Amino acid sequence: MGMENGSPIEGNIDNVRYFYDRGIRYITLAHSLSNHISDSSYDENRQWHDLSEFGVEVVEEMNRLGIMVDISHVSDEAFWQVMDISKVPAIASHSSARHFTPDFERNMSDAMIQRLAENGGGDSLPVGLKDVSTYPALVEGLLRRGYSATDIRKILGENLLRVWEAVEGHAAQIAQNDQAAKKNR
Repeated sequence: MGMENGSPIEGNIDNVRYFYDRGIRYITLAHSLSNHISDSSYDENRQWHDLSEFGVEVVEEMNRLGIMVDISHVSDEAFWQVMDISKVPAIASHSSARHFTPDFERNMSDAMIQRLAENGGGDSLPVGLKDVSTYPALVEGLLRRGYSATDIRKILGENLLRVWEAVEGHAAQIAQNDQAAKKNR
């Protein structure tokens, strides 16, 4: 499950764990308005000019627990800050390419897409993919264009599962290190 908009965290870092314990595995930091975590791409009121100090803590806690950071809807500045501080890949669960929608900050520039990939993040859906009912046409089109079966499986979900595994693996390593440190006290 995911949370679109981190506002329910309500400025309490313990709420990140609260939502994790209830099954949340990705959080979109902001939505149509800036919040206590991040500036929104839609909001002209840029109070943080990227992430708030609390937002930095939220990203670090998400990394620690194994929750994917979703950069959809955040401002450009917040995106770049997430890329700099996240120790694991982030996702853009529902962002498109700004190349096709110039001057629409809600979508990602080519440089942002490349940076997300360099950080090990996923990909956006192909143009015309309305819902899962069109997957057979998508697969057929990819096969006609010479995509391998391996690449098609990545597009259909294995890439997201790879990112999810990396995020959870990082969190497990931190938990293991914390446990070892407690034993040594």
